[in-house]
Amino acid sequence: MRRYQPLFRRPAPKRVGRAIGVAKYPGEFTAATYLAGMMATAPPAPERRLSTEKLTAEHLLESVVRITQERNQDSLEASLVQTMIELLPVNEIALLRALGGGSTGVEEIIRVRRGCEQGGIERTGSHRLVTPEPGIIGCMAKREMMILEQPSGGVTLLYPVLVGERVSRVFLFSCISCPSAEQRLIDGFLRIYRNYLLVLDESERDTLTGLLNRRTFDAHITRILASQEAHRTRGSGGDEEERRRVERSGRHWLGIFDIDHFKRINDAHGHLYGDEVLLLMAQIMRSTFRTSDLLFRYGGEEFVAVLTPTGEEMAMRVFERFREQVEAFDFPKVGRVTISIGVVPITTQDIPSEVVGHADQALYHAKTHGRNRVCSYDRLVEAGELTAAAVTDDIELF
Repeated sequence: MRRYQPLFRRPAPKRVGRAIGVAKYPGEFTAATYLAGMMATAPPAPERRLSTEKLTAEHLLESVVRITQERNQDSLEASLVQTMIELLPVNEIALLRALGGGSTGVEEIIRVRRGCEQGGIERTGSHRLVTPEPGIIGCMAKREMMILEQPSGGVTLLYPVLVGERVSRVFLFSCISCPSAEQRLIDGFLRIYRNYLLVLDESERDTLTGLLNRRTFDAHITRILASQEAHRTRGSGGDEEERRRVERSGRHWLGIFDIDHFKRINDAHGHLYGDEVLLLMAQIMRSTFRTSDLLFRYGGEEFVAVLTPTGEEMAMRVFERFREQVEAFDFPKVGRVTISIGVVPITTQDIPSEVVGHADQALYHAKTHGRNRVCSYDRLVEAGELTAAAVTDDIELF
């Protein structure tokens, strides 16, 4: 096993540094100039190098244009992986997401490999939770690129993607060998990916709180539903290990919460203090929930948290703990603030509008039964306090 310096922290050659610094944001010209510069300084091509035609600046430019025309993270990552397996002499590429929050698991976002017939490329999996091998855990812990020699021959290259000081993604490249020129090309593509990812991340964030915004909410819920359906299909198809893993991991849970009497806060103290309450609410969310949980500002004084798979009792404890944290917090000038929360599991039978509609019904029940409480949609239905029905209209909260 050989270790290299952390990805994105190696000092770049001056010529490359000037190329990247042409524009404020990663764009086609800057990216293509950077890649073309790397290839111009690469050593003579070994036997398994890409063809000369594929290494032209024009081809690299087209590849970068294809990647950077994407406008959401899922499409960006799919396009990047597809482009790299077309350009690089690798047999397989996988992209893993670190769950964080103390979890040792990772989510396999996408995996593609070269097919056995006619050199085709096939996609073999997406959005499933996996237990990482020791080499992946080591790469994430040390935050540095690693090369692992495989017992069956060939090597696996592990590239961590750092967002700030945290490992957000890990790329795996399986190949017979990977000379330094190919490593520089991989490094260049992943630098572009990281820079562009930061731009996309800004567009998906609420400008006041920094939480995910409502525009991205449906995409995240749709992805979770698709992932759960894939797991269910594998489990029902006779994959006993997969079925047990799904049962152990539990379900995703969605909680929608609304600040009680927020209009009174704005009327009594002004919108400046109202905005400060929203900012502090976002901070309490970040400190209470795990980094693997999805946190949204849904609109106005409404927020949403989507928990990674867990059991019902644990999910209810997490939301109840958050409610208590808010109630105990001393908001400057405003004082005591409370929230009401509606909770619902995300199941494969749902669509995004139904998930939110059921959570809204539970939230509305909390609002009309004293506020400052957590209500579960399923438990309310079981108790006969709510009637399970298709959701057709949005519920207006107060």
